[in-house]
Amino acid sequence: MTGLDVSREAVELFREKWPGCKGVVGGILAHDLAPESFDVVVVVGGLHHVHPQVEEAVAEIRRLLKPRGFSHTLVLNSMILRVPRRLKQLYGAPVMAAEAALNPLFGRRLSCSVSCQWLKIV
Repeated sequence: MTGLDVSREAVELFREKWPGCKGVVGGILAHDLAPESFDVVVVVGGLHHVHPQVEEAVAEIRRLLKPRGFSHTLVLNSMILRVPRRLKQLYGAPVMAAEAALNPLFGRRLSCSVSCQWLKIV
């Protein structure tokens, strides 16, 4: 398993938790990973950070996948993620409670997350 993150701190935590795995500091558009070197690529809550270069990031994920490789992407769009980081401790819990109360009213059209998966067919 290989972990890729732009945060050195996150990669260090990854390496501590899974010492037998490779941790790489970098982004999906800036790394030294070899093409067709992964059976599976999973992106959790990160793809929206490369906007407006989402197409390039998806192309890079495809380049990294081996033939018949599989990708799964989860994009979170929670109201809590729009709260400035320094203020989350103050009102993160009430915002999460409000979001939980509002989600049933939003329905599927205004979902707070998107999940997709695809298979690389050569």
